[in-house]
This record gives sequence, structure tokens and C-alpha cells, in this order.
Amino acid sequence: MIAIKLYAWREEIVCNIGEFELNNQKTIIIVTLLVVIIAGGAYHISRNQGTPEETTQYITVTDCLDRTVQIETPIEKIIFTGRGSALTLSVAYLFDTAPEKIIGVSDSFAESTLFSLVDSSISEKVVEGASDMGVEEIAAQEPDVVVLKSYLKSGVGDPLESLGVKVVYLDLENLDQYTRDVETMGALMEEPEKAEAIIEYYQSTYTEVETRHTTTTDAPSVLFLYYNTKGGTASFMSPGADWLQTVVTQTAGGDPLSLELEGTGWNNVNMEQIAEWNPKIIFIVTYKPDPSCMDVENLIKSDDVWQNIDAVENDRVYSVPDDCFGTDTVGSWDTSGSRWILCLRWMEAKISGDDTGLTEDIREFYVDLYGLSVSEAEALMESIVGDI
Repeated sequence: MIAIKLYAWREEIVCNIGEFELNNQKTIIIVTLLVVIIAGGAYHISRNQGTPEETTQYITVTDCLDRTVQIETPIEKIIFTGRGSALTLSVAYLFDTAPEKIIGVSDSFAESTLFSLVDSSISEKVVEGASDMGVEEIAAQEPDVVVLKSYLKSGVGDPLESLGVKVVYLDLENLDQYTRDVETMGALMEEPEKAEAIIEYYQSTYTEVETRHTTTTDAPSVLFLYYNTKGGTASFMSPGADWLQTVVTQTAGGDPLSLELEGTGWNNVNMEQIAEWNPKIIFIVTYKPDPSCMDVENLIKSDDVWQNIDAVENDRVYSVPDDCFGTDTVGSWDTSGSRWILCLRWMEAKISGDDTGLTEDIREFYVDLYGLSVSEAEALMESIVGDI
């Protein structure tokens, strides 16, 4: 009996041990499978992490209309177009990377001596009608960004953006706007340090000139005249009180008679008004080679009608310098392109009668800001038209 029970116990133990071994084998198999799955997943993840996909990089700028614009980098194709594009281009070319990034210019801009020196391949970038390309023509160039003057938003900018083209607006009409817009240009050119250097030059030069005349009490009266022949009829015009030419004249130590005129545009002035004002100094621009500002200066000096004007009697009629003669408004120093700061310094010299350091300041501008060699700057200065 005892033997039978012992046998039964032995058989039960053997069965339990067998069941345990079987269960243990199942556990091992399951664990092994889990390890294989986890390891495979980890390998897959590790493999993907070893070759990550490149992420697109962007810069964000806030333009003069307080619009935030996100632009994919690197920025390699920039178009400057529309009315006033020569002025924005003249500022853009202050940056070292501009020749690489700017993909099209008008023929008049490319013909200028200054910008031919700055961009040796500029003649290859001429686009017929580049100063006023149509929306479809601009979009077809597939630019990374298009730069426009702010007043072109509704006519050009909005249609471009509807086609998916990035647009940035600039003003560049006074010192505050220059500071803001040069920073924006520096971001587009990916040269923030150069933007800081440009801003420092403009601000320091402006402040130096302004400081020299803050206590002036006997500023001479100055008349800024634009001899306009558009439409076949010649007329004299003077800038409004808020326009750059008026502001620069006052900062340079003169008493601008155009302060009496409204707005930021050109105002017709007749000979009766000029005689009543009787300016002590007259500055002349024409924005074209025929007649040039020098032609009009000589006309005024030789015309009997002008002989009783104080500025004519004392030989103080001056033609504003132009460093891109023959290319309309591209080179006249009084416009809101890059060289209005030179006009400020030049006007100060003419108003005060002291041109000490003027030549050096002009040479420094072309060398330090545009990157010309000293010999190139001096050759360019020799070609400048006007009473430099």
C-alpha cells in the first residue's frame, strides 16, 4: 500500500516538474520574442536617427509696414523692382553679398560707373523693364523675395503675394526710416554686422553735422530748385516742408524757403515767388543729362531776369553733385538713395563756405561703404558732375 502511494507521489511530482518545464519554456520563448521585437525597433529608430532629414531654415523680418515676413534661407535670389527701385538698389549694393543675390537690374542702373565698379557682372543682370516689371514676369523669375517701396503694395505687392511670392517693403525717406530699413536689408543680405556699420556711419555723420549748427541764429535763406521739363513745358519746382531735401538743407545750416510749402512732393514755384523770397543760396537739380543741372545753373546766371536775386549776384548758385550722370535719378545726391548723406555734407560746405575735410569724407564713403579701392574712388570722384 505504501509502495503504491509512493509511486503515485513520484508520478505527480514528475508531472508537475514536466508542466513547470513546459511553462518555463513558453516563458523563455515569449521573452525572447519580445527582446527581438524591441531590439529590432530600437535598431530601426537608431538607424533613422543616424540620417535625420534636413529641416528648412527661415529668417523673419518686420518691414516698414510692420508686416512680419518669414523667408526661407539661404536667400539667393532678390528682385528690386517698381518705381523707386534704383534708390533701394543703391542701398542694397552697400552690402558685400548684393552682387551674388541681386538677379536683375534696369539698363540705366547698370550703365552707372559707380555700380559697375561695385558689381563687375552687373551688365549681365540687365532685364528689360526691370524698373517696372509686371507681376507675372517677376513671379517667373522665382525670387526668394521681392523688395518694393511701400507705396507699391496695392498695385504690385498684393498681386505678387497672391501668387505666393514673398514681398518686403522699404521706405528709406529719412534717418529713422534708414535705420529701420537698413536693418531689414541686412537681414535679407544675411549681413547684420554690415548693417550695423552702415547705420553707425549715417547716424554719426548726421549728428556731427546737426550738432555744428544747432546754435546757428543767422542761417542764410536757401532755395532748392528742381528744373522740370516733363510734358514739354519747363518749370521750377521746390520740395515740400517734410521732404528729404528740405530736411537736409536745414540740418546743413541753411534756412530752407521750402518750409513754407506743404507735404512731401514737388511744388511749382514761379519767378514772382522766387523774387519775393530772394534766396541767398540756390541748389539746382534736373535728374537728367539734357538739360543737366550745370546747364540750368549757367542759364540762371546768364538770364537778366535772375540778376537781382541775391544768390545770383553773389555767385552762390550750385548744381547738386551726380555720381551716375546720365542715369536719371540714380546718381543725384539729393535723392533718398544711399548718397543723401554725402549731399548733407556737401550742402554744409557750400552753406558755410568751408569745405575742409569734404574731399576726404567723400572718398571715405566710397571706400568704406561701397568697398571701392582708393584709386577707384578717386577716379569716380573725378567723373562726378556738379559743383563738387
